[in-house]
Amino acid sequence: AKGEEPIFLGSGANPQWNSKGTALLYEQTLDDGHAFVQGDIFYYDLNSGTQYNLTSQFEEIGLNPTIGPDGRSVAFESDGSIYSGIIPQ
Repeated sequence: AKGEEPIFLGSGANPQWNSKGTALLYEQTLDDGHAFVQGDIFYYDLNSGTQYNLTSQFEEIGLNPTIGPDGRSVAFESDGSIYSGIIPQ
């Protein structure tokens, strides 16, 4: 049987499925060839096709996101520190 064609969601790394399989959490970074100069954590709702930048107001570089077991909590790393937040509903 042949599967569905992959859907291009944009650039990013470290994708994580939510517990229902309806959304992805991932990071998007920009580097200058030597180090990251920008990084944000995104949540992509596959049902609506909506992408949310969860760290748009966060001044640091967000990396290595993970979704909590409740499907609403997120945690990520920035410059050796761990941060957490809630995915908007």
